[in-house]
Amino acid sequence: MDRKYVIESKRYVDDDGNRTHDLWVSFVEDIKIEDGFFKFTPIDGKHAGLKHYITFSNIQIVRECPE
Repeated sequence: MDRKYVIESKRYVDDDGNRTHDLWVSFVEDIKIEDGFFKFTPIDGKHAGLKHYITFSNIQIVRECPE
């Protein structure tokens, strides 16, 4: 059984000057400890189905979704 995770980026200032963050619901495909990043494909939202890479330093929260 695959586990779903919520991955949330650190807060940043967007193009309009607002403080925001990115949030994805995803299955984590790969964790490259030596390279310092997560590889995942969101299953929800406007980026669903597109591969993403996020460095550990840009991650605020990773938590498992409750069933």
